[in-house]
Amino acid sequence: MKYKLTDKMYQLKKSAMAENTLLARQNLKLGGKIINFASGYPAEEALNEKMVQKYLNLVMEEHGKEILQYGPHAGYQRLRDTIKAIQKSNGKYVEDKDGIIVTFGATEALGLIVHAIINPGDRIIVEEPTYCNFVGMARLYGAELVGVPFEEDGVNIERLEDEMKRGVKLFYTIPDFHNPTGMTTGQKKRRAICELAKKYGTLVIEDDPYGHLRYEGKRLPSIKEMDNDGYVIYVRSFSKLISPGLRIGYIIAESELCDKLAKLKGLTNNAVCSIAQYVLDEILSNENIELLVDGMISLYQRRLTTMIESIKAYWSPEISYFHPSGGMYLWAGLPTCVSQSDFCKRAARELHVPVTPGDDFYADNRENCQMIRLNFVREKENEIQEGIELLGDLASKMMR
Repeated sequence: MKYKLTDKMYQLKKSAMAENTLLARQNLKLGGKIINFASGYPAEEALNEKMVQKYLNLVMEEHGKEILQYGPHAGYQRLRDTIKAIQKSNGKYVEDKDGIIVTFGATEALGLIVHAIINPGDRIIVEEPTYCNFVGMARLYGAELVGVPFEEDGVNIERLEDEMKRGVKLFYTIPDFHNPTGMTTGQKKRRAICELAKKYGTLVIEDDPYGHLRYEGKRLPSIKEMDNDGYVIYVRSFSKLISPGLRIGYIIAESELCDKLAKLKGLTNNAVCSIAQYVLDEILSNENIELLVDGMISLYQRRLTTMIESIKAYWSPEISYFHPSGGMYLWAGLPTCVSQSDFCKRAARELHVPVTPGDDFYADNRENCQMIRLNFVREKENEIQEGIELLGDLASKMMR
């Protein structure tokens, strides 16, 4: 059967992250193992299955068939109230005019916003590099993507304003422990982004999936906290905090926009699973979330330290890298004498150590990208050390 799909469906391709992981699996010998630095997964040790089971049993006993029904498009009201209270308790101000929509993780949140706002031909600014799935979504809806360099303290503000002057629909940013670089936007630049949004009437999507994973320094106020005029749409997820399997994220934006997004959600998937929402609300209401976060930070900080120390021990000084102060990813640059594409394929095929090539994170799909992204939280410390040593040996061979 020859299916006649829309033109945009032929633009879709499997991510390099998935391709390299698949390549590692296909070439794995019996009894072998994969050390996966390519994934976006949290550590399994950070997932508390007993806690989830406890509250699943509780909500089944207390709510019965109620949680087996459809729920409101915007989400379970009690969970939305709980999220708002948590935001306020953490100093993240939520205005009375703001609404909250519960979504299937941050991915659906971004998809709803893109679907609702972007028309074919709209100019969209993204940080260069940026989250590859957002790039794919925006392209799917016909956006003209404009990349602005992301520096160690955030996006280049001068270039950002130059592009805003030319007229853009929105700007997408990941200020805390940026994906893929792990870098953080400084407070001065956050303020500047907020002021530019107001000056040029540009919407800002502030994506914050990793903000709770800070290992060094103090929390910086979100751009949303600085916005009194409704230009910033804030997106967050519980996937990296409680469980990716629950698939719960949320949007905070002015109620008028949230009402429109809820109607769109009603047409696409109706509502997030009621069972997951009730369970999450009980967890957030009854557990010490700060204690959960502290345990996760302690685990991830050890693994980041292991990766950094292993890089220093086993990698050539010609391989550059950025030391993040939080999040899940380390961004490294291979020397120009090494083909990044060949390195990533050989790492997966020969070493069974997949890493993510940096190409997909750029709006212009640059062909000569030398960057790679490594997840430092998923694997145990001994496997991190082993994997980094193997990658270092491969790079040295290719450099020779």
